[in-house]
Amino acid sequence: MMNEDNKKLAMVLEEEFVKFKDRLRADVGPSAYAAWLEDIDKGGLENKCLTLITSSAFKANELINRYHSTLYKNWNQAVAKIDRVVVKPRPGPTRAGQSGYLGMAGTTRALSDQARPASSQSGQPMHRQLGLSTFNNALHPASGSLSGARDGASALAQKSVDQEKKDFFSQLDTPLDQSLRFDHYLVGDANRLAYAAARNVVDGMTVDDRLVYFYGASGLGKTHLLNAIGHALREKRPQLRIFYLTYENFLTTYVDAVISKNLRDLRGFLHDFDVVMLDDLHLLRGRKGTQEEFLNLINRLHQEGKTVVIAGAMAPQRLAETGINQRLTDRLAGGTSIQLEKPDLRLRLAILQSMNDRHGRDETALTLPTGILEQIARRADSSVRELEGAYRLVRLHAQAHGEIPASAQVAKMLAEHFRHHRKEVTLDNLKEAVAQSFGWSIADLEGPKRPQPLAKARHAYCMLARKLTHASLAAIGASLQRDHTTVISSLERGEALAETDIAFADKISRLLEQFGA
Repeated sequence: MMNEDNKKLAMVLEEEFVKFKDRLRADVGPSAYAAWLEDIDKGGLENKCLTLITSSAFKANELINRYHSTLYKNWNQAVAKIDRVVVKPRPGPTRAGQSGYLGMAGTTRALSDQARPASSQSGQPMHRQLGLSTFNNALHPASGSLSGARDGASALAQKSVDQEKKDFFSQLDTPLDQSLRFDHYLVGDANRLAYAAARNVVDGMTVDDRLVYFYGASGLGKTHLLNAIGHALREKRPQLRIFYLTYENFLTTYVDAVISKNLRDLRGFLHDFDVVMLDDLHLLRGRKGTQEEFLNLINRLHQEGKTVVIAGAMAPQRLAETGINQRLTDRLAGGTSIQLEKPDLRLRLAILQSMNDRHGRDETALTLPTGILEQIARRADSSVRELEGAYRLVRLHAQAHGEIPASAQVAKMLAEHFRHHRKEVTLDNLKEAVAQSFGWSIADLEGPKRPQPLAKARHAYCMLARKLTHASLAAIGASLQRDHTTVISSLERGEALAETDIAFADKISRLLEQFGA
Protein backbone atom coordinates (compact mmCIF):
# COMPACT_ATOMS: atom_id res chain seq x y z
CA MET A 1 0.00 0.00 0.00
CA MET A 2 1.33 3.42 -0.93
CA ASN A 3 2.33 5.62 1.99
CA GLU A 4 1.12 9.20 2.26
CA ASP A 5 4.15 10.68 0.53
CA ASN A 6 3.76 8.42 -2.50
CA LYS A 7 0.06 9.20 -2.64
CA LYS A 8 0.95 12.86 -2.59
CA LEU A 9 3.45 12.40 -5.42
CA ALA A 10 0.85 10.49 -7.45
CA MET A 11 -1.41 13.50 -7.14
CA VAL A 12 1.22 15.99 -8.30
CA LEU A 13 0.10 17.18 -11.71
CA GLU A 14 2.55 17.29 -14.56
CA GLU A 15 2.26 21.08 -14.66
CA GLU A 16 3.60 21.23 -11.10
CA PHE A 17 6.77 19.45 -12.18
CA VAL A 18 6.98 21.82 -15.13
CA LYS A 19 6.63 24.70 -12.66
CA PHE A 20 9.48 23.21 -10.60
CA LYS A 21 11.72 23.04 -13.69
CA ASP A 22 10.73 26.57 -14.70
CA ARG A 23 11.87 27.75 -11.27
CA LEU A 24 15.17 25.91 -11.77
CA ARG A 25 15.69 27.60 -15.14
CA ALA A 26 15.04 31.04 -13.66
CA ASP A 27 17.29 30.29 -10.69
CA VAL A 28 20.41 29.00 -12.47
CA GLY A 29 20.04 30.70 -15.85
CA PRO A 30 19.34 29.20 -19.30
CA SER A 31 22.90 28.00 -20.03
CA ALA A 32 23.42 26.04 -16.80
CA TYR A 33 19.86 24.74 -16.99
CA ALA A 34 20.34 23.42 -20.54
CA ALA A 35 23.67 21.84 -19.64
CA TRP A 36 22.70 20.18 -16.36
CA LEU A 37 19.01 20.29 -15.38
CA GLU A 38 16.85 20.16 -18.49
CA ASP A 39 16.70 16.38 -18.74
CA ILE A 40 15.85 15.58 -15.09
CA ASP A 41 12.63 13.67 -14.44
CA LYS A 42 10.60 12.55 -11.43
CA GLY A 43 11.76 9.37 -9.75
CA GLY A 44 9.88 9.00 -6.49
CA LEU A 45 9.06 10.51 -3.10
CA GLU A 46 9.24 8.44 0.06
CA ASN A 47 9.71 9.50 3.68
CA LYS A 48 10.29 13.08 2.48
CA CYS A 49 13.16 11.92 0.25
CA LEU A 50 12.85 13.13 -3.33
CA THR A 51 14.39 10.99 -6.07
CA LEU A 52 15.18 12.59 -9.42
CA ILE A 53 16.38 10.85 -12.60
CA THR A 54 19.04 12.11 -15.01
CA SER A 55 20.90 10.75 -18.04
CA SER A 56 24.09 9.26 -16.53
CA ALA A 57 25.88 8.32 -13.33
CA PHE A 58 28.47 11.05 -13.92
CA LYS A 59 25.76 13.66 -14.30
CA ALA A 60 23.87 12.39 -11.24
CA ASN A 61 26.97 12.84 -9.11
CA GLU A 62 27.64 16.30 -10.53
CA LEU A 63 24.04 17.42 -9.94
CA ILE A 64 24.22 16.60 -6.27
CA ASN A 65 27.64 18.24 -5.87
CA ARG A 66 26.59 21.43 -7.68
CA TYR A 67 22.85 21.84 -7.37
CA HIS A 68 21.61 19.92 -4.34
CA SER A 69 20.55 23.08 -2.47
CA THR A 70 18.95 24.49 -5.64
CA LEU A 71 16.94 21.32 -6.22
CA TYR A 72 15.90 21.15 -2.58
CA LYS A 73 14.88 24.82 -2.37
CA ASN A 74 12.89 24.91 -5.59
CA TRP A 75 11.06 21.65 -4.97
CA ASN A 76 10.04 22.88 -1.51
CA GLN A 77 8.78 26.14 -2.96
CA ALA A 78 7.09 24.70 -6.05
CA VAL A 79 5.68 21.35 -4.89
CA ALA A 80 6.08 20.04 -1.32
CA LYS A 81 8.37 19.98 1.71
CA ILE A 82 11.19 17.41 1.64
CA ASP A 83 14.25 16.57 3.73
CA ARG A 84 16.54 14.93 1.18
CA VAL A 85 17.30 14.83 -2.53
CA VAL A 86 18.57 11.73 -4.36
CA VAL A 87 19.67 11.81 -8.01
CA LYS A 88 19.97 8.55 -9.96
CA PRO A 89 20.98 7.71 -13.54
CA ARG A 90 18.12 6.81 -15.85
CA PRO A 91 17.53 3.02 -15.85
CA GLY A 92 19.14 1.23 -18.75
CA PRO A 93 21.73 -1.42 -19.58
CA THR A 94 24.11 -1.65 -16.62
CA ARG A 95 27.68 -0.84 -17.50
CA ALA A 96 30.54 -2.54 -15.70
CA GLY A 97 31.40 -0.79 -12.50
CA GLN A 98 28.43 1.57 -12.57
CA SER A 99 26.81 0.32 -9.40
CA GLY A 100 30.17 0.62 -7.63
CA TYR A 101 30.34 4.26 -8.70
CA LEU A 102 27.05 5.45 -7.26
CA GLY A 103 26.00 2.64 -4.98
CA MET A 104 22.52 1.19 -4.89
CA ALA A 105 20.99 4.34 -3.42
CA GLY A 106 22.29 6.68 -6.09
CA THR A 107 23.69 10.09 -5.16
CA THR A 108 22.01 11.84 -2.28
CA ARG A 109 22.32 14.67 0.17
CA ALA A 110 20.10 15.59 3.10
CA LEU A 111 18.96 19.17 3.61
CA SER A 112 16.84 21.00 6.10
CA ASP A 113 15.63 24.54 6.70
CA GLN A 114 18.68 25.09 8.92
CA ALA A 115 22.23 24.04 8.12
CA ARG A 116 23.26 20.74 9.67
CA PRO A 117 26.69 20.23 11.31
CA ALA A 118 29.47 18.59 9.36
CA SER A 119 29.53 15.65 11.75
CA SER A 120 27.39 14.18 14.49
CA GLN A 121 28.22 13.27 18.07
CA SER A 122 29.29 9.88 16.80
CA GLY A 123 32.12 11.59 14.94
CA GLN A 124 31.10 10.05 11.62
CA PRO A 125 31.27 12.40 8.60
CA MET A 126 27.86 13.63 7.51
CA HIS A 127 28.03 11.90 4.11
CA ARG A 128 28.60 8.56 5.89
CA GLN A 129 25.55 9.12 8.14
CA LEU A 130 23.39 9.91 5.11
CA GLY A 131 24.76 7.14 2.93
CA LEU A 132 26.22 9.69 0.51
CA SER A 133 28.36 8.05 -2.14
CA THR A 134 30.97 10.52 -3.33
CA PHE A 135 33.02 10.45 -6.52
CA ASN A 136 36.42 9.96 -4.88
CA ASN A 137 35.23 7.40 -2.35
CA ALA A 138 33.64 5.34 -5.08
CA LEU A 139 36.82 5.22 -7.15
CA HIS A 140 39.14 4.68 -4.19
CA PRO A 141 37.35 2.40 -1.70
CA ALA A 142 38.44 2.85 1.91
CA SER A 143 38.64 -0.87 2.63
CA GLY A 144 41.99 -2.60 3.04
CA SER A 145 43.48 -4.82 0.36
CA LEU A 146 41.55 -5.42 -2.84
CA SER A 147 41.53 -8.61 -4.84
CA GLY A 148 42.51 -8.67 -8.49
CA ALA A 149 38.83 -8.88 -9.40
CA ARG A 150 38.11 -5.77 -7.32
CA ASP A 151 40.97 -3.94 -9.05
CA GLY A 152 39.51 -4.90 -12.42
CA ALA A 153 36.07 -3.68 -11.43
CA SER A 154 37.56 -0.40 -10.22
CA ALA A 155 39.40 0.05 -13.52
CA LEU A 156 36.18 -0.61 -15.41
CA ALA A 157 34.39 1.89 -13.17
CA GLN A 158 37.03 4.52 -13.94
CA LYS A 159 36.71 3.81 -17.67
CA SER A 160 32.94 4.12 -17.40
CA VAL A 161 33.16 7.45 -15.58
CA ASP A 162 35.72 8.82 -18.05
CA GLN A 163 33.43 7.87 -20.93
CA GLU A 164 30.48 9.56 -19.22
CA LYS A 165 32.52 12.75 -18.89
CA LYS A 166 33.35 12.64 -22.60
CA ASP A 167 29.71 11.96 -23.44
CA PHE A 168 28.68 14.97 -21.39
CA PHE A 169 31.32 17.31 -22.83
CA SER A 170 30.34 16.22 -26.34
CA GLN A 171 26.83 17.57 -25.71
CA LEU A 172 28.32 21.07 -25.47
CA ASP A 173 29.14 21.11 -29.18
CA THR A 174 26.73 23.66 -30.66
CA PRO A 175 24.89 22.06 -33.63
CA LEU A 176 25.68 23.68 -36.97
CA ASP A 177 22.82 25.56 -38.61
CA GLN A 178 21.86 23.63 -41.75
CA SER A 179 20.91 26.82 -43.61
CA LEU A 180 24.28 28.53 -43.08
CA ARG A 181 26.44 27.08 -45.83
CA PHE A 182 28.74 28.51 -48.48
CA ASP A 183 26.01 27.90 -51.08
CA HIS A 184 23.88 30.58 -49.39
CA TYR A 185 26.70 33.04 -48.71
CA LEU A 186 26.70 35.89 -51.23
CA VAL A 187 29.99 37.68 -51.79
CA GLY A 188 30.72 41.36 -52.40
CA ASP A 189 33.44 43.89 -51.70
CA ALA A 190 32.45 44.02 -48.02
CA ASN A 191 33.13 40.33 -47.33
CA ARG A 192 35.31 39.10 -50.20
CA LEU A 193 38.49 38.72 -48.11
CA ALA A 194 36.63 37.02 -45.28
CA TYR A 195 35.05 34.57 -47.72
CA ALA A 196 38.44 33.79 -49.27
CA ALA A 197 39.94 33.16 -45.83
CA ALA A 198 37.07 30.87 -44.91
CA ARG A 199 37.51 28.86 -48.10
CA ASN A 200 41.25 28.63 -47.43
CA VAL A 201 40.55 27.03 -44.05
CA VAL A 202 38.61 24.33 -45.88
CA ASP A 203 40.73 23.96 -49.00
CA GLY A 204 44.23 24.89 -47.94
CA MET A 205 44.70 24.08 -44.25
CA THR A 206 48.12 25.81 -44.42
CA VAL A 207 50.05 27.31 -41.52
CA ASP A 208 48.58 30.74 -42.28
CA ASP A 209 45.04 29.37 -41.94
CA ARG A 210 45.45 27.73 -38.54
CA LEU A 211 44.34 30.79 -36.55
CA VAL A 212 41.66 32.88 -38.25
CA TYR A 213 39.74 35.70 -36.60
CA PHE A 214 36.69 37.25 -38.29
CA TYR A 215 35.44 40.49 -36.80
CA GLY A 216 32.74 43.03 -37.50
CA ALA A 217 29.47 44.42 -36.18
CA SER A 218 26.49 42.22 -35.41
CA GLY A 219 24.59 40.85 -38.40
CA LEU A 220 27.38 40.94 -41.01
CA GLY A 221 27.75 37.18 -41.50
CA LYS A 222 30.42 36.01 -39.02
CA THR A 223 28.28 33.18 -37.65
CA HIS A 224 27.36 32.20 -41.21
CA LEU A 225 31.05 31.83 -42.08
CA LEU A 226 31.83 29.70 -39.04
CA ASN A 227 28.89 27.38 -39.77
CA ALA A 228 29.81 27.21 -43.47
CA ILE A 229 33.39 26.24 -42.60
CA GLY A 230 32.10 23.52 -40.30
CA HIS A 231 29.74 22.06 -42.90
CA ALA A 232 32.35 22.18 -45.67
CA LEU A 233 35.05 20.55 -43.53
CA ARG A 234 32.72 17.74 -42.47
CA GLU A 235 31.88 17.06 -46.11
CA LYS A 236 35.36 17.44 -47.61
CA ARG A 237 37.46 16.13 -44.71
CA PRO A 238 35.19 13.76 -42.76
CA GLN A 239 38.17 12.35 -40.86
CA LEU A 240 38.67 15.68 -39.05
CA ARG A 241 37.20 16.18 -35.58
CA ILE A 242 35.42 19.54 -35.51
CA PHE A 243 33.97 21.35 -32.51
CA TYR A 244 31.83 24.51 -32.71
CA LEU A 245 31.25 26.50 -29.52
CA THR A 246 29.35 29.66 -28.71
CA TYR A 247 30.95 31.89 -26.08
CA GLU A 248 28.10 31.01 -23.73
CA ASN A 249 28.69 27.26 -24.00
CA PHE A 250 32.42 27.70 -23.51
CA LEU A 251 31.95 29.98 -20.50
CA THR A 252 29.42 27.67 -18.85
CA THR A 253 31.56 24.60 -19.49
CA TYR A 254 34.70 26.23 -18.13
CA VAL A 255 32.99 27.44 -14.95
CA ASP A 256 31.36 24.06 -14.38
CA ALA A 257 34.68 22.28 -14.94
CA VAL A 258 36.41 24.52 -12.39
CA ILE A 259 33.68 24.00 -9.79
CA SER A 260 33.60 20.23 -10.26
CA LYS A 261 37.41 19.97 -10.50
CA ASN A 262 37.11 18.50 -14.00
CA LEU A 263 39.19 21.16 -15.75
CA ARG A 264 41.86 18.66 -16.74
CA ASP A 265 39.18 16.47 -18.35
CA LEU A 266 37.78 19.45 -20.28
CA ARG A 267 41.24 20.38 -21.55
CA GLY A 268 41.91 16.83 -22.67
CA PHE A 269 38.55 16.68 -24.41
CA LEU A 270 39.05 19.93 -26.37
CA HIS A 271 42.66 19.16 -27.25
CA ASP A 272 41.51 16.01 -29.08
CA PHE A 273 39.86 18.09 -31.82
CA ASP A 274 41.48 19.10 -35.11
CA VAL A 275 39.36 22.25 -35.60
CA VAL A 276 37.80 24.33 -32.82
CA MET A 277 35.53 27.28 -33.63
CA LEU A 278 34.34 29.89 -31.11
CA ASP A 279 31.64 32.48 -31.82
CA ASP A 280 31.23 35.89 -30.12
CA LEU A 281 34.62 36.05 -28.40
CA HIS A 282 34.00 39.69 -27.38
CA LEU A 283 31.28 38.56 -24.96
CA LEU A 284 33.95 36.99 -22.76
CA ARG A 285 34.79 40.52 -21.53
CA GLY A 286 35.85 40.47 -17.90
CA ARG A 287 35.97 36.66 -17.75
CA LYS A 288 39.65 36.52 -16.90
CA GLY A 289 39.95 32.81 -16.18
CA THR A 290 37.90 31.78 -19.21
CA GLN A 291 39.98 34.00 -21.50
CA GLU A 292 43.21 32.55 -20.11
CA GLU A 293 41.90 29.04 -20.65
CA PHE A 294 40.94 29.84 -24.25
CA LEU A 295 44.37 31.38 -24.90
CA ASN A 296 46.02 28.20 -23.60
CA LEU A 297 43.73 26.15 -25.85
CA ILE A 298 44.73 28.21 -28.91
CA ASN A 299 48.43 27.84 -28.12
CA ARG A 300 48.19 24.10 -27.52
CA LEU A 301 46.20 23.42 -30.70
CA HIS A 302 48.45 25.67 -32.76
CA GLN A 303 51.56 23.86 -31.52
CA GLU A 304 49.99 20.60 -32.66
CA GLY A 305 49.26 21.99 -36.13
CA LYS A 306 45.51 22.22 -35.52
CA THR A 307 43.09 24.98 -36.50
CA VAL A 308 41.19 27.58 -34.46
CA VAL A 309 38.57 29.85 -36.08
CA ILE A 310 37.08 32.69 -34.03
CA ALA A 311 34.45 35.38 -34.54
CA GLY A 312 34.20 38.62 -32.59
CA ALA A 313 32.74 42.10 -32.77
CA MET A 314 35.87 44.22 -33.11
CA ALA A 315 39.52 44.32 -34.11
CA PRO A 316 42.03 42.71 -31.71
CA GLN A 317 43.41 46.03 -30.50
CA ARG A 318 39.91 47.25 -29.64
CA LEU A 319 39.10 44.01 -27.83
CA ALA A 320 41.91 44.79 -25.39
CA GLU A 321 40.21 48.09 -24.54
CA THR A 322 37.00 46.33 -23.51
CA GLY A 323 38.38 43.87 -20.98
CA ILE A 324 39.79 41.07 -23.16
CA ASN A 325 43.18 39.66 -22.11
CA GLN A 326 46.00 41.59 -23.84
CA ARG A 327 47.95 38.38 -24.54
CA LEU A 328 44.86 36.88 -26.16
CA THR A 329 44.31 39.92 -28.38
CA ASP A 330 47.99 39.90 -29.36
CA ARG A 331 47.61 36.23 -30.30
CA LEU A 332 44.62 37.04 -32.52
CA ALA A 333 46.50 39.91 -34.14
CA GLY A 334 49.32 37.48 -34.98
CA GLY A 335 46.97 35.19 -36.92
CA THR A 336 44.81 35.92 -39.95
CA SER A 337 42.55 38.74 -38.77
CA ILE A 338 39.89 39.91 -41.24
CA GLN A 339 37.11 42.46 -40.95
CA LEU A 340 33.61 42.06 -42.36
CA GLU A 341 32.19 45.44 -43.35
CA LYS A 342 28.68 46.68 -44.01
CA PRO A 343 27.35 45.33 -47.32
CA ASP A 344 27.24 47.86 -50.14
CA LEU A 345 24.10 48.52 -52.19
CA ARG A 346 24.98 45.94 -54.84
CA LEU A 347 25.47 43.17 -52.28
CA ARG A 348 22.32 44.16 -50.40
CA LEU A 349 20.30 43.93 -53.61
CA ALA A 350 21.82 40.52 -54.42
CA ILE A 351 20.91 39.23 -50.94
CA LEU A 352 17.32 40.48 -51.28
CA GLN A 353 17.00 38.98 -54.75
CA SER A 354 18.27 35.64 -53.49
CA MET A 355 15.70 35.67 -50.67
CA ASN A 356 13.00 36.65 -53.15
CA ASP A 357 13.96 33.83 -55.52
CA ARG A 358 13.83 31.24 -52.72
CA HIS A 359 10.36 32.38 -51.68
CA GLY A 360 9.29 32.47 -55.32
CA ARG A 361 9.68 28.69 -55.60
CA ASP A 362 6.41 28.43 -53.71
CA GLU A 363 3.76 29.06 -56.35
CA THR A 364 1.32 30.40 -53.74
CA ALA A 365 3.81 32.93 -52.30
CA LEU A 366 4.00 36.58 -53.28
CA THR A 367 7.36 37.88 -54.46
CA LEU A 368 8.37 41.52 -54.28
CA PRO A 369 9.14 43.51 -57.47
CA THR A 370 12.63 44.87 -58.11
CA GLY A 371 11.56 48.44 -57.30
CA ILE A 372 10.47 47.45 -53.78
CA LEU A 373 13.67 45.44 -53.28
CA GLU A 374 15.75 48.48 -54.23
CA GLN A 375 13.72 50.60 -51.80
CA ILE A 376 14.43 48.14 -48.97
CA ALA A 377 18.12 47.88 -49.92
CA ARG A 378 18.60 51.65 -49.80
CA ARG A 379 16.85 51.98 -46.43
CA ALA A 380 18.29 48.94 -44.61
CA ASP A 381 22.00 49.65 -44.96
CA SER A 382 23.49 48.63 -41.60
CA SER A 383 23.70 44.84 -41.70
CA VAL A 384 22.51 41.69 -43.43
CA ARG A 385 20.36 40.88 -40.41
CA GLU A 386 18.65 44.27 -40.61
CA LEU A 387 18.16 43.79 -44.34
CA GLU A 388 16.52 40.39 -43.87
CA GLY A 389 14.24 41.77 -41.15
CA ALA A 390 13.05 44.63 -43.36
CA TYR A 391 12.40 42.25 -46.26
CA ARG A 392 10.34 39.91 -44.10
CA LEU A 393 8.31 42.83 -42.78
CA VAL A 394 7.31 44.05 -46.25
CA ARG A 395 6.70 40.55 -47.55
CA LEU A 396 4.52 39.67 -44.55
CA HIS A 397 2.47 42.81 -45.17
CA ALA A 398 2.03 41.80 -48.83
CA GLN A 399 0.92 38.29 -47.83
CA ALA A 400 -1.51 39.56 -45.19
CA HIS A 401 -3.21 41.95 -47.63
CA GLY A 402 -2.88 39.80 -50.75
CA GLU A 403 -1.18 42.54 -52.77
CA ILE A 404 2.13 44.34 -53.18
CA PRO A 405 2.17 47.58 -51.13
CA ALA A 406 2.72 50.89 -52.89
CA SER A 407 6.11 52.57 -52.70
CA ALA A 408 4.84 55.28 -50.34
CA GLN A 409 3.38 52.66 -48.04
CA VAL A 410 6.68 50.74 -47.99
CA ALA A 411 8.55 53.92 -47.12
CA LYS A 412 6.21 54.63 -44.22
CA MET A 413 6.41 51.02 -43.02
CA LEU A 414 10.22 51.00 -43.04
CA ALA A 415 10.47 54.40 -41.35
CA GLU A 416 8.27 53.18 -38.49
CA HIS A 417 10.17 49.91 -38.27
CA PHE A 418 13.59 51.53 -37.99
CA ARG A 419 12.36 54.17 -35.58
CA HIS A 420 11.71 51.39 -33.08
CA HIS A 421 14.67 49.13 -33.91
CA ARG A 422 17.60 51.47 -34.32
CA LYS A 423 18.98 53.10 -31.20
CA GLU A 424 20.83 56.34 -31.76
CA VAL A 425 23.70 56.50 -29.29
CA THR A 426 23.73 59.89 -27.57
CA LEU A 427 25.12 60.83 -24.17
CA ASP A 428 21.58 61.32 -22.87
CA ASN A 429 20.16 57.94 -23.88
CA LEU A 430 23.40 56.22 -22.87
CA LYS A 431 23.20 57.83 -19.45
CA GLU A 432 19.61 56.66 -19.09
CA ALA A 433 20.51 53.09 -20.07
CA VAL A 434 23.46 52.94 -17.65
CA ALA A 435 21.38 54.34 -14.79
CA GLN A 436 18.69 51.73 -15.39
CA SER A 437 21.19 48.87 -15.70
CA PHE A 438 23.01 49.75 -12.46
CA GLY A 439 19.88 50.65 -10.49
CA TRP A 440 20.44 54.39 -10.08
CA SER A 441 18.75 57.54 -11.34
CA ILE A 442 20.26 60.05 -13.77
CA ALA A 443 20.31 62.55 -10.89
CA ASP A 444 22.42 60.09 -8.89
CA LEU A 445 24.94 59.78 -11.74
CA GLU A 446 25.22 63.56 -12.01
CA GLY A 447 25.18 64.17 -8.25
CA PRO A 448 28.04 64.60 -5.76
CA LYS A 449 27.64 61.27 -3.88
CA ARG A 450 30.42 58.73 -4.39
CA PRO A 451 29.54 55.35 -2.87
CA GLN A 452 31.36 52.52 -4.61
CA PRO A 453 28.32 51.04 -6.46
CA LEU A 454 27.47 54.48 -7.84
CA ALA A 455 31.10 55.09 -8.81
CA LYS A 456 31.03 51.84 -10.81
CA ALA A 457 28.01 53.10 -12.74
CA ARG A 458 29.88 56.32 -13.58
CA HIS A 459 32.93 54.33 -14.69
CA ALA A 460 30.67 52.26 -16.97
CA TYR A 461 29.07 55.39 -18.42
CA CYS A 462 32.45 56.97 -19.20
CA MET A 463 33.73 53.76 -20.83
CA LEU A 464 30.65 53.35 -22.98
CA ALA A 465 30.47 57.03 -23.92
CA ARG A 466 34.07 56.86 -25.09
CA LYS A 467 33.48 53.70 -27.13
CA LEU A 468 30.01 54.39 -28.57
CA THR A 469 30.00 58.14 -29.21
CA HIS A 470 32.32 60.74 -30.70
CA ALA A 471 31.97 62.99 -27.65
CA SER A 472 35.15 64.52 -26.27
CA LEU A 473 36.39 63.83 -22.75
CA ALA A 474 35.32 67.33 -21.79
CA ALA A 475 31.78 66.74 -23.12
CA ILE A 476 31.50 63.40 -21.33
CA GLY A 477 32.66 65.04 -18.10
CA ALA A 478 30.26 67.95 -18.52
CA SER A 479 27.36 65.52 -18.94
CA LEU A 480 28.15 64.26 -15.42
CA GLN A 481 28.90 67.78 -14.12
CA ARG A 482 32.57 66.87 -13.83
CA ASP A 483 35.79 67.73 -15.67
CA HIS A 484 37.79 65.71 -18.17
CA THR A 485 40.37 64.54 -15.58
CA THR A 486 37.58 62.73 -13.72
CA VAL A 487 36.65 60.97 -16.98
CA ILE A 488 40.24 59.86 -17.52
CA SER A 489 40.31 58.42 -14.01
CA SER A 490 36.96 56.67 -14.59
CA LEU A 491 38.21 55.13 -17.82
CA GLU A 492 41.27 53.69 -16.07
CA ARG A 493 39.25 52.30 -13.16
CA GLY A 494 36.55 50.97 -15.45
CA GLU A 495 39.07 49.03 -17.57
CA ALA A 496 40.52 47.49 -14.40
CA LEU A 497 37.04 46.53 -13.17
CA ALA A 498 36.20 44.88 -16.50
CA GLU A 499 39.14 42.51 -15.86
CA THR A 500 38.27 41.62 -12.26
CA ASP A 501 34.56 42.22 -11.58
CA ILE A 502 32.37 39.71 -13.45
CA ALA A 503 29.07 41.46 -12.62
CA PHE A 504 30.47 44.78 -13.89
CA ALA A 505 31.78 43.17 -17.08
CA ASP A 506 28.40 41.51 -17.67
CA LYS A 507 26.61 44.86 -17.45
CA ILE A 508 29.09 46.42 -19.88
CA SER A 509 28.57 43.54 -22.32
CA ARG A 510 24.79 43.80 -22.16
CA LEU A 511 24.87 47.56 -22.71
CA LEU A 512 27.22 47.21 -25.66
CA GLU A 513 24.86 44.64 -27.15
CA GLN A 514 21.87 46.88 -26.42
CA PHE A 515 23.42 49.65 -28.49
CA GLY A 516 24.51 47.32 -31.27
CA ALA A 517 28.25 47.37 -30.58
